[in-house]
Amino acid sequence: MEPEDIKEIILEAVSLYKVSFAEKKIALEYNIPQDLPMVLVSREDMSKVFNNLFDNALKFTHSLGKITIQFVHLPGHTP
Repeated sequence: MEPEDIKEIILEAVSLYKVSFAEKKIALEYNIPQDLPMVLVSREDMSKVFNNLFDNALKFTHSLGKITIQFVHLPGHTP
């Protein structure tokens, strides 16, 4: 594992699913703070986590629904 920019991983997942959400008329709102630190993760594993999250959101959210994703950096919780 190497330090990764979690914002990049999140935005990659958002860009992959944006069209699918639009086709189903699901509003996607997300807030990614600029101060998110680098994290020690497997980029591939984190991509799978976010893809799974978005897959489930598409399956279980009705048309005209809304998905809000909030990311927070909790000081003192950085490895």
